[in-house]
Amino acid sequence: MMFRIESRETHNDQKLSVVYDNFKNSKHKIFSKGEIQSKILDLSFNQKIQNIVGMQIADLVAYPIGKWVLDNSKENKAFEIIKPKLHKKYGNPNFLNYGLKIFP
Repeated sequence: MMFRIESRETHNDQKLSVVYDNFKNSKHKIFSKGEIQSKILDLSFNQKIQNIVGMQIADLVAYPIGKWVLDNSKENKAFEIIKPKLHKKYGNPNFLNYGLKIFP
């Protein structure tokens, strides 16, 4: 699996690469080391000027989710559109820690 990330600035891209490599090579409680290495292979950066459709959709979805995570007491009409599309466990209306995982 390859992760494509929209490039910001070279120093930020380098910082993210270091964090990503540390995560990929560590024993994380969600994945065993072998599973991480077999599922997560590479990280690549795309320039904003490339205007990749998938990146634009990710921006449209990520911003309302981020706003909801930071303060879910405020009105967030865009999140209300996204919310029914988040994956839920069968018979459980809650999507947290199943269709939406929040990492510190």
